[in-house]
Amino acid sequence: MRRYWLSIFLALFGISGIAGYYVVGASEEPPAFKLETMEGDPEAAAPIRITGNFANRIKANIFQITATGSRYLPDEGLLDRPHPLWMDYPFYRQLLEDHRGFMRKKWVESNMYADEQRLVYADVVTRSNRATSYSILLDLLDRESGRTIHKEMEMPTPDTNDWAVVCDVQVVGKELHVLVQKRVGNGGEMALMYVDHVFDLEGSYMRDVPLDFKSSKPKFEVRFMGGNGEAEAKHYAGFWSEEHDASDLDANGNPRLIYRTFVFRYETGQITAIGEARREKLYNQEFQYVHQVENDALYVARVDNDKQSIEVVRHDLVTKRQSDFELKFESLGASSLQMIRIVADRIYLLLLDPRSSGNLIVALDGSNGKVIYKGKITPEDNSDKLRAASHDWQATNIEFMY
Repeated sequence: MRRYWLSIFLALFGISGIAGYYVVGASEEPPAFKLETMEGDPEAAAPIRITGNFANRIKANIFQITATGSRYLPDEGLLDRPHPLWMDYPFYRQLLEDHRGFMRKKWVESNMYADEQRLVYADVVTRSNRATSYSILLDLLDRESGRTIHKEMEMPTPDTNDWAVVCDVQVVGKELHVLVQKRVGNGGEMALMYVDHVFDLEGSYMRDVPLDFKSSKPKFEVRFMGGNGEAEAKHYAGFWSEEHDASDLDANGNPRLIYRTFVFRYETGQITAIGEARREKLYNQEFQYVHQVENDALYVARVDNDKQSIEVVRHDLVTKRQSDFELKFESLGASSLQMIRIVADRIYLLLLDPRSSGNLIVALDGSNGKVIYKGKITPEDNSDKLRAASHDWQATNIEFMY
């Protein structure tokens, strides 16, 4: 009988210990983080937000850091309603406050155009997979009078569409442009294609401008350069392509990869190749390209993880001038790059500091690579204490808060 009660006691003791471990771990207050300026203008860090993870013994917590401090995202429950990601951005929150009715059910910021006079939202609706047509939904708002226009028009296409999405929405002069990316083809032969659907400012259909990048090479794919969440006016849409060159083989018999960049000008409907083509090894995992069109300039950044460096070329699309620079990560006090964001003619780098295993944030002038700002992410509590307690934290992303 004594053995029986001892077994019960040991079982209860074990359960209590495990429960206590989880309760204590879950109740631990996660630390606050701060962005500490090391050099440069702190105002350069004011519009950015850094997202990261902090993990204790029990769970991982997502935190966000701005120049004013840090906050943790609450755990979402089953009853929490999803909301558009753009609601995190001050510009879109102001649009929601000013035009709540129009902004209702608008989910994707890349589908929106905004200026002082009007708001435009466009979306694609396909009736079934692999359809031969899709519809364009247009919502237009005159911001002064409050007048709205809603239209839905079917866009017949000669190809079988696996899917279609809106890449960009622009108003140029008296025309509304809706740039659509679609995957077309039959069977295993699929390709990304683009078409600029043009409407007047009342939403009436005018014409289509298919984008032809003029390549007959196999395994040629063109990708759209996405934005950073902004809804402002642009004259250009940017694209980059990747193709296999079977006439140029490496020592293992693999074709070289050729990278090219293009811009499409909405006003003229013309596509222009920008800069020189770049050749890379097919299976080289040590490099990464980041492309962006910002303020009538095309940026091409090549990150070389082997050399621990970044090379940036800036093409001014108006003056046709080109500038470039190259930086070693060690010159910034870092060992590797985790994230790059090109926005507002600045280049924001999220770097790893080898001395503290923490993160550095560096803002560069996009035209010459000059360091405008440098800061580091640190816990407000003692970092040695955090490491001793088996905590782990790391920043993972940079956002520009419009």
